[in-house]
Amino acid sequence: MLSRITDLSSSPKGKWLVIALWVALAAVVIPLSPTLADVTDNSSANFLPEGAETTRVQELVEERFPSSTTPAIVVFLSEDGLSEDERAIADDLGQWALSEDAPEEIDPSQVVSIYTAPQAAEGLVSEDGTTMTMVIGIGGDPNGDDFLEAVEAIREQVADPPPGVDIAVSGPGGLILDLISVFETIDVFLTLVTAGLVLVLLIMIYRRR
Repeated sequence: MLSRITDLSSSPKGKWLVIALWVALAAVVIPLSPTLADVTDNSSANFLPEGAETTRVQELVEERFPSSTTPAIVVFLSEDGLSEDERAIADDLGQWALSEDAPEEIDPSQVVSIYTAPQAAEGLVSEDGTTMTMVIGIGGDPNGDDFLEAVEAIREQVADPPPGVDIAVSGPGGLILDLISVFETIDVFLTLVTAGLVLVLLIMIYRRR
C-alpha cells in the first residue's frame, strides 16, 4: 500500500498533485493560524521569578487597581507656534473621548489636556508654544483587539489636521499598536517565505525522480 502511494506521488502527474495539495493546505491553514500577538504575552511579570518583589507588586496593582490604563500620548506640533484654534483641536478630541462615540476602553477620568486639566498646561505645552501634548488613558489588555482598536480610533480622529500642523499618537499606546502591526507583517512574510521554500524543495525533489 505504501509503495503504491509513493509510486503515485512520484509519477509525472502525481508530483504535481502533491504540490497542489500542499498549496491548497497552506491556503486553508495560514488564514486560520494564530498570529504572534495571539500566542505571546509580553508582560514583564513573565520574565521574573514568581516570588520576586516586582512580580508581587504588579499582581497587587492589578488586584487593587483593576481599571489601570495605558496612556496614548497625542502630540500636536506647529513650527510657527500653535494658535488658539489649533490648540482647540485637543478640546475637540477630548470632547470626543468623553462622549459615547468613543470606544469603551477609553477612561474619561484619564483624559488630560490643557482643557480638562488647565493647571497642568505648563507641563503640556512647550516653552516656545510649538508643541503640545495630550494624554488619553486606555484600559484593557494592551495586546487585545479592543485596546488596539481604541488607539486606531484616536488616530482616525486626528488623521486630517489643518495645514501646518502635525499630529501623532505616540506613547505606550501608540508604540504597542505599531509594534504589533510590524510583527503581524513579519508573520505574513515569514509564512509566505516558508511556504515558498517548501514549494521549491518539493519541485526540486520530484524533478530528480
